[in-house]
Amino acid sequence: MDYVPRDTSMLIDGRPLSDWACIIGSDGVQVAAVESRTSYVSVPGRHGRIDQTLRDPMGHAYDDGRDITINLTMLASAYDRPRLMADLGGLHGRHVAIAWPSMWLGEYRGTLQVGEWQDVFSPAGYVYSSGMLTLHTDDALQHGRRTRVTLAWGTNRFSIDGNRPAWPVITLQPDPTAETVSIAIGGRTIAYRFTRAQTRTITSVSIQPAGEYTGSLLTIDCAAETSTYGSNPIQPTLDSDYPMLSPRLVEATVTGAGGWIEYEPLWLM
Repeated sequence: MDYVPRDTSMLIDGRPLSDWACIIGSDGVQVAAVESRTSYVSVPGRHGRIDQTLRDPMGHAYDDGRDITINLTMLASAYDRPRLMADLGGLHGRHVAIAWPSMWLGEYRGTLQVGEWQDVFSPAGYVYSSGMLTLHTDDALQHGRRTRVTLAWGTNRFSIDGNRPAWPVITLQPDPTAETVSIAIGGRTIAYRFTRAQTRTITSVSIQPAGEYTGSLLTIDCAAETSTYGSNPIQPTLDSDYPMLSPRLVEATVTGAGGWIEYEPLWLM
């Protein structure tokens, strides 16, 4: 290869455009508009319509995905061009992440489509190629770098970045003396009951789901609404609700454990 990497501003699955001897073309990058999923019902005898839209805890309607169109210029030689196009074509149909640190706060994720290429010639021969990539995103949001916050037994206060609510993954180390482990965030509380081996027969008739204490980590995936203790699934108590993090100063109250919480900031731009 006889080209010199020069453009590291945009990354596709962590690889700069210069890996394919490409730069962003003169037509730039187009981010399509966002379509919100709304639902309204007309009722006889009433002015206007009734809003039945499902909204997140901050009051936003949920959105569909969007298309990100990237116009490229390939500056490779005629000798290198076929191999570079073939390598880039290998990403067609794959699920990828595209980041643009100089312009975006996070990355878009979705399925990549490689569009048509146009080769430009002069009387002296091949000059360059122009092409187009389209990312059909999973959602309309930019996903920021995963952030971890340490949690101690008691009240914890920390700020959440982004402008849309995020689903966290919570990891707790239950205290050996605690029979109940819980975390409360923003009006939502999720709790687990733990027992010792000698009280297993009592646990079997308890209304609340329970797990035997083994010293393992308790992992709570709030997006998937699943919980595991070590490698085993565990159910929270019946009145539990998986927490969500809204961008603001958050107060998390932890009982019976310490650990950490991880989340990805989400932005709609």
